[in-house]
Amino acid sequence: MSKHQNTEEVMNKKILSAIVSLSLIAAIIVSCGIFNVFADNGAASSDAAVANGDSTVYPRAPITDEDFITIKGEKFYNQRGEEVVFRGTNVGGWLIQEEWICPTRNSDGQYDILTTLTNRFGAEEAERLISLYEDNWFTEYDMDIIANMGFNCIRVPFWYRNLQSDDNGTWKRTADGQLDFSRLDWIVEQAGKRGIYVIIDLHGAVGRQSNKDHSGLSGDGHYFDDTPEGDRYRYLTCNLWVEVAKHFRHNPVVAAYDLMNEPMCDWVPAKHLKLWQAYDELYDAVRRVDLDHSIIMCCTWTPGCVPNPNYYGWDNVAYSLHNYIDSPLVYLAEFSMINTLHYNVPFFMGEFKPGSRAPWSFVLGEYNRLNYGWTTWSYKGYASWATDWFIVNTAGSDTDLRVDIDNDSVEEIERKWGEALRTENSFKIMQELYDIQVKYATGCYDRKDNVRYYFHIKDSIAGILAYFGIHIG
Repeated sequence: MSKHQNTEEVMNKKILSAIVSLSLIAAIIVSCGIFNVFADNGAASSDAAVANGDSTVYPRAPITDEDFITIKGEKFYNQRGEEVVFRGTNVGGWLIQEEWICPTRNSDGQYDILTTLTNRFGAEEAERLISLYEDNWFTEYDMDIIANMGFNCIRVPFWYRNLQSDDNGTWKRTADGQLDFSRLDWIVEQAGKRGIYVIIDLHGAVGRQSNKDHSGLSGDGHYFDDTPEGDRYRYLTCNLWVEVAKHFRHNPVVAAYDLMNEPMCDWVPAKHLKLWQAYDELYDAVRRVDLDHSIIMCCTWTPGCVPNPNYYGWDNVAYSLHNYIDSPLVYLAEFSMINTLHYNVPFFMGEFKPGSRAPWSFVLGEYNRLNYGWTTWSYKGYASWATDWFIVNTAGSDTDLRVDIDNDSVEEIERKWGEALRTENSFKIMQELYDIQVKYATGCYDRKDNVRYYFHIKDSIAGILAYFGIHIG
C-alpha cells in the first residue's frame, strides 16, 4: 500500500472502525466486565493483589545499553529480549507551565510567562527567573521519591523554547558552542542512574499544536494552519526533532520520543488526515537521524484518531491515549476500540486522571490486567484542592508562592520561585494517592477490588453525560 493512499478510503475505514467500536459498547460490559474479570490472567488468587507475569521487567540498576527499548508487535522489549511495561508518572509543570498546576498568576501559558517577563525585565533576566523556577520545581529529591515508589518510567513534557531562544529556530548554546540540552540531559542522567526510563514529550511545538495553554499559549494554536506561517512552524518543529533525536539517538535511558502532546485537542474526523500527515513529517524527521528509538504518537482523544501505521510504513511506533472522563464505561470502550483496530502496536496511557466514578484502583488495575503501560498526570502540583491529581501537592501553608507575572518585582519572584518552591519545603505527599500508585507500580491487579466497578452502569452513563454538560440526579 502506498505511503499516501487514497484519502477517502482511509477515512472510510476510520469511520467504520468508530461505528463498530461504538456498537460494541454493550458487548464490552458483558465480555470485559464479566468474563475477563473472572478469567485467570495468570493470577494466583481472586482475593489478593498479585503481580502480573514474570516476563515484565522493572529495572532498578542503572540503565545500560542492554536496556535499550524497541517495539515488537504490541510490546516493548529491551535488548535481552525481556518485555518492559512502563509504569510511572509525568513531570508536568517543570519545563512548561500550566497556571492551574503551577505557582503562577495571570498567565495564559508558558509563552505568555516568557513574553511578559521579557517585556518587563529584559530577555536575559526573564530567562534567569525561569531557570530559577526550573532549578527548584523539580530536583534530585523528587527523583528519589519517584524511584522509591517503584516507578520505572517518567514522561517529561518540554517545549521548543527550552532549546531555542526565539520563534525562528535559533538554538540556545553552551559556552563551547554546543546546543544546550542541559535540562533534558540532567533529567535523563538522573533517571538513568535510578533505573528509570524517560519518554521525551514535545508538549509545546513551534506555533503551538492546539489552542490550549499546555501547548504554550491559550487560544493561539497555528501549527496546523494552511498558510506559509503554518508551513514554517511545521518545518521548524521537524528540525527541532532532528536535533533532539540526533542528541539522544544512542541513549538507552530514553525509551521513546512522544512527537506531540494532544495535537488539535478535538475529535473531528475531517481533520484527522492533516494530523496523520503532520505525524508522518515528524516521523520522517526523526528517522533521518535515529533509526532505533521508539516513537509515540498521541491519540486525541480516541484510538480511532490515528491511522493503521502500515498506511504510512511506520515502524517501531506506539500510540498514546489520554483520558480524563469520569466514567468506567469510557475506559472500557477505549479497550474495545483498541482490540477492534488490530494495529499491532503497543498502546500506552500517557496521561490520565480517573474521576470519582472511575477511581484510581479500578483504572490502574485494568491497565495492569491488560498489560498497558501508563504514566499518571501528574507528579507535582500547586493546587491544594486537587488532592487526587498530584502525588505531591502544596502543604496548605499561608505562604503564597504564586508569581503575579504582571506585577511582582524581581525580588518577589526570586523569593517565590527560590528554595521555597522545593518539594521538601512547601509540599507534602498525598498519602492515599501515593499508596495506590505504589501498589499498582508493581503490576498488581486486584480482581476482587475491580469487579464491582463494572456494574456501576448508571454512574458510567452519568459520567459520560456530565462530560457533555448534562447532569442527572
